[in-house]
Amino acid sequence: MDEEMKEKEFINLENRIWKTYQSRIITATRLLNNSKLLDFYSTIYTICLTLLSVFTLINGDKLINYFSVFISIIVMGIVFYGNTMNYKDRYINMKDNYLKLGNLYYKCLNERINKNYDIEKIYEEYSNLLNTVENHSKYDYLSYRLNDINEKGKVPLLQKIIYWFRKTMLLILKIIIFVIPIFFVIVSFIRMI
Repeated sequence: MDEEMKEKEFINLENRIWKTYQSRIITATRLLNNSKLLDFYSTIYTICLTLLSVFTLINGDKLINYFSVFISIIVMGIVFYGNTMNYKDRYINMKDNYLKLGNLYYKCLNERINKNYDIEKIYEEYSNLLNTVENHSKYDYLSYRLNDINEKGKVPLLQKIIYWFRKTMLLILKIIIFVIPIFFVIVSFIRMI
């Protein structure tokens, strides 16, 4: 293979490593945020459940009892979901992976500067890193593309619309999940008065 072709192939591999590195940073951030969000919801729901339990002891209203049972089921679901999703461990693994990908990317830059294109060795290391952790999602890759100056203009309009629609729907869902227990506590408190 001539030197120019080898350099082109090496640059393509280097770009793939960069895109994977950036996408996995976004994935790790998402996993950490999901972990924190589940902890936050668990705390809010537990506080509201405690308040509803106190209201039940004071008032004994059946509606407050139903609210308590409903919130108890949601707390159990949140805890179960949080344990099965294992966000913190997945975050740690993803972070370790993207740090290694970052090192591999800088190794590529160094090899390109020295015009030492050991494509097989770099590709093997890249493949091994890809296999050590779950893959990033299409959504994380799209998020990278929409935030990268060079990639932003290449994203089709429909993908941008889907991305922002999904992001908006997730925000609305997070707000609704946050408001539900507070609404139940307020309604129960008003019934007690």
